[in-house]
Amino acid sequence: MNNIQIDGEWDELCPIFFSDEDVFEQIGTGVLINIFDTVYLLTASHVIDNLYNSEGARLLIPTVNGFSTLGGTLYHKPLQIGEHRDDDKIDFSFCKLCDKLIEILHEDLVPLPEHKIGFLNDYSVDIGISKKFVYDKNTPKNMKILYGKSSSVSENVIDEMNDLVCEQTIVFAGFPNTKSRSKSGIHETETVYYHGRGLSSEEYILNNYDKTVNILAEHGKQGVMDSSFNRKNSPKPHGISGGGIYKIVKTNTGFDRELIGIGHTYKKRNHLFVGTHINYCIPLLKKVKE
Repeated sequence: MNNIQIDGEWDELCPIFFSDEDVFEQIGTGVLINIFDTVYLLTASHVIDNLYNSEGARLLIPTVNGFSTLGGTLYHKPLQIGEHRDDDKIDFSFCKLCDKLIEILHEDLVPLPEHKIGFLNDYSVDIGISKKFVYDKNTPKNMKILYGKSSSVSENVIDEMNDLVCEQTIVFAGFPNTKSRSKSGIHETETVYYHGRGLSSEEYILNNYDKTVNILAEHGKQGVMDSSFNRKNSPKPHGISGGGIYKIVKTNTGFDRELIGIGHTYKKRNHLFVGTHINYCIPLLKKVKE
């Protein structure tokens, strides 16, 4: 018996770097998807806003040749005078990659195929009793009882719990800049997966979001735990903007993920991650293709 795990990294996640004169830093994340017979990089608009800092500003992504300038057709709405990105609940931009860039993408970057994109209209959840059992301060203890090596819980109970976790967990994933390192000209970064509690319809309204446009998850209100269900501190999420939002789904061979949105905001005070629903994003890609 084991807790829900997915082997390997999620290779569609792409770190985005900013370059300008003497500045070179990781500033965000993008999601590569293969749809409509081409490859797109989806990300947050405030990541793309960095291109407007100066004439020499560039955004780069990893390729087999090192870092290459983001190339292709960029679809982005720059801020106008008096506008602030903090007020933008959509905060979504995308780039249709040029063929040359697609051909030289880093070997660790694999665009997500269309069949791994989730297209449900509603990802809100009915919390009920499970909120207390799965998402309170006793969660590590509860999980050890269920999934621990010495657990005597039946397989049926484990299956029921797995179904519950799949139903109510929403994952925001990306590359925090605190995990970005550079040594001797070699740049390393690390994917982090923030597992959160999906919100109910009532909570969307309370937080002034539309569940058909946005996706929210509560993360870390009662602390976080590692894969062994021990309490730990999660990395600060700065840098995961533009990363993927996922649901964990059961398959015939175990578990997999479905992309359901693009993340852009972390509201620390409310312990909330916020992103834009994939059903809002994909029609924009389709529209510019036509």
